[in-house]
Amino acid sequence: MDHPQYMNGVINRIGNYDEALGKEYHFPIEDYDDRELVLLYPKQDYDYDGDLGNQYEHTLALTHLLFSKSIDANTKKALFNENIWY
Repeated sequence: MDHPQYMNGVINRIGNYDEALGKEYHFPIEDYDDRELVLLYPKQDYDYDGDLGNQYEHTLALTHLLFSKSIDANTKKALFNENIWY
């Protein structure tokens, strides 16, 4: 999850359009093709005990939890079981 700081919290759904679903950031339209994809850029850190905000922030936090190299498997499992994910 190495990306520039300014992309923290970005969720975009891209087809032949660019729709920001979370934090506003738009990619150059010439980079798109006929497929639809979703780009997720979670923040570097999350407070899993605090309020994660809206459904998009929950999605980013879950993505961070699942793919973070800095959180061991047992901690990930405990955090997942302690929190309500929707």
